[in-house]
Amino acid sequence: MPMAVRQNQAAGHRKGDRVVAGIICASLAAFLFVGQDAGVKWIAPELAIMQILFLRSAFGVVLCLIYFSTLGSFDELWVAQPILMIVRCLINFGAWCMFFTGLKHLPLADALAIFFMFPVVITALSAPVLGEPVGLKRTLAIVAGFIGVLVMLNPTAGIEWPAMLALGAACCWAVVALMTRKLSRTETPMCMLFYTLSTFVALAFAPQFLVWEMPSNEAWMLIPLIAALGVAAQFFIIQAYSITTPSVTAPFEYTAIIWAVILGYFLWGDVPELHALVGGSIIILSGLYIMHRETQVARNKTPEANDDGY
Repeated sequence: MPMAVRQNQAAGHRKGDRVVAGIICASLAAFLFVGQDAGVKWIAPELAIMQILFLRSAFGVVLCLIYFSTLGSFDELWVAQPILMIVRCLINFGAWCMFFTGLKHLPLADALAIFFMFPVVITALSAPVLGEPVGLKRTLAIVAGFIGVLVMLNPTAGIEWPAMLALGAACCWAVVALMTRKLSRTETPMCMLFYTLSTFVALAFAPQFLVWEMPSNEAWMLIPLIAALGVAAQFFIIQAYSITTPSVTAPFEYTAIIWAVILGYFLWGDVPELHALVGGSIIILSGLYIMHRETQVARNKTPEANDDGY
């Protein structure tokens, strides 16, 4: 076999492996995010959202500092793109404030279903903002996943203000995802995570005193767990956006809705209806197709594979 052919095949395998690694990170992040969101929803009747956001983020900063002092290095905190980092942190803060507030008043699965409009925004912005091609077949698969979200949501009444907050959070998160992709060229995932959580602590510090309620023993036990789940989830999603494109990982973040349905049933007695099961099936199938297509294109590099817009 000619050397050039072997090198091309090796490069294709490396790219294919990165695609699979990105998908695994996104799927794991989706699971962890749902665990965090379920914890927030559980203690939301007791504590104000700003207080939850502050305590969760403060514990998260501590976990990050432990990481830097043991497994990582404080040199990672040097930022090459400070303006972009600041803007990302501020938009991210707005996204979480809106989502947690909407989550407090919506069923877990419904809040996530609305939130998962963000991959559509990512797909629309990936080409003009990042210059990353989004092929026709991949776009159709993402749209199919979004249709699955709509099937799960099964809107039968007008959208109320908690749903609008979840929708606003989705738009903000799409911008955050694209900024993460740009920042990943110079910053590490833990660097982005540390500054994100630090920004949350700084912005929520004063407001949370206006609504402060002493947490119960149960809340004090849950808050560190919520923080740990949130830190791990954000690490994995940043890692996913760093090693592959957001439009590739987006369908696998849809799996969060499946976990939300399961947790909603066991924690709040929300019984999944037929539309939830059908929508979840559509989401899973679209994600599996994306994984198959991306791996095939990366490894084969055939003319037929390139008809997808690569």
